[in-house]
Amino acid sequence: MVSFVCGDCQEVLKKSKIDSHCIVSCPDAWEFTCIDCNVTFQGFTYKSHSKCITEEEKYHGKFSKVSKTNSKMEKNNSKNLSSDFTSIINEILRINGSMSWKNLRDKSVNEYCKRNNVKVNNSEFRRKLNLECLASIPIKYTFRESNVIKLRDLP
Repeated sequence: MVSFVCGDCQEVLKKSKIDSHCIVSCPDAWEFTCIDCNVTFQGFTYKSHSKCITEEEKYHGKFSKVSKTNSKMEKNNSKNLSSDFTSIINEILRINGSMSWKNLRDKSVNEYCKRNNVKVNNSEFRRKLNLECLASIPIKYTFRESNVIKLRDLP
């Protein structure tokens, strides 16, 4: 629930109590400031303020780890990402035959970014793409005795 500070008497009020506060305690109140986002509303405009920043966003700013996406949507994106990487990996291995997993990962992520017009601005996103790429390498392409990935079919 969003809380506000009355601009007249400085009392902290929940949104649902502002109307009764104006009638009973503070009839001259006209401004109300949201405690979380520090935005001041005049008159009845506070009623339109139904969603605000979270505590995590307020105190950690751009470093907050608050997910703004729907978890179902994220799962679907993860499945699409995985299939995209699998096809990219297959194409790269068809051309090169075999290569170390680090080189394959780097080439695949760069190719994915180029195809999807994605700019990797932060290390956390790059890390996620790297892990998704590595998870998309079919196990049958790997060798226990070396770090080489090779396109092959099982007999």
